[in-house]
Amino acid sequence: SGPITYSWAGTGLTSLNLNGIPAGTYTLTAVDAFGCQTVGTPIVVTTTPIPLADFTISPTLVLPNDLVVFTDATTNAVPTSWIWITESAIIGNGNTANHTYTTEGNYTVTLIVETASGCTDTVVKTVVVFGELIIPNVVTRNNDGVNDIFEIKNLKPNTKLFVQNRWGNLVFESDNYLNDWKGIDKAMAL
Repeated sequence: SGPITYSWAGTGLTSLNLNGIPAGTYTLTAVDAFGCQTVGTPIVVTTTPIPLADFTISPTLVLPNDLVVFTDATTNAVPTSWIWITESAIIGNGNTANHTYTTEGNYTVTLIVETASGCTDTVVKTVVVFGELIIPNVVTRNNDGVNDIFEIKNLKPNTKLFVQNRWGNLVFESDNYLNDWKGIDKAMAL
């Protein structure tokens, strides 16, 4: 006879339905208006791990016409299916895929993974394809917007740069050049 109150052992939950609970064993107790009580059979709730999609790109420095290999590095759950997408086309459906980029530029690669229990995750990464280095032979410091910065086209990450004058004297150096030298002599900067 109602009203009936519900309680789940080990929780503060008082409704008949369980939502958003962690894995564990739960036992329902129902009590009617007269104090009659019924204890249910324990219910075991399991959680299915959700995959955290990730992948590696090899080589890390990509040039036009290099074969680029993508390898699944998903954690937290074991995928059973993979979909690799680049340039709006599916390039693979296994735990690895490969692709060749013919021109320099930035390209996105998407990996969609799914586990046997139907949990999915998606990750998107960018592949940078570097073109031929184009190194200027002049830098001017007159702020006219032309050659004010020594800008190397298609500069690779962590490029070490040494600039010498016509007599072989070192005028600038950087262990990780970021296209930011404005032609100031090392001695003048002191």
